[in-house]
Amino acid sequence: MSEKQILITVGTTKFENLIKAIDTEKFYEMIIKYKFTKIIIQKGTGEYIPKIYEKYKDKINIQVSTLLNDFENIIKNSEIIISHGGAGIILECLKNKKERGKNYKYMTYAFTEQGIYMLMIEKRRTI
Repeated sequence: MSEKQILITVGTTKFENLIKAIDTEKFYEMIIKYKFTKIIIQKGTGEYIPKIYEKYKDKINIQVSTLLNDFENIIKNSEIIISHGGAGIILECLKNKKERGKNYKYMTYAFTEQGIYMLMIEKRRTI
């Protein structure tokens, strides 16, 4: 059985608001509700270290890293990618999803004090 995986990344930068926004009981409960089995969090160089996820490690595979090895495969295997919206991650997602020859959706969430903003890039195959 393949894992239903989410990648959360801020690249190699410091983007505390995004990491803090996902490190909540509400977020982890939602992920479990939608039957995801794995979350990979690349926290970058930020000082904030996710803590709440520890309560959910028995229900879902959660990995937290400053940097990730084999980033290309992680992108390819992730059903959802949540990021800070930097050029590097957008280009990597477009490149890897396009190479697979499938439809792709890439979503970027930027969490701020005022709310949640979303950028979605979508490409559909023409027949």
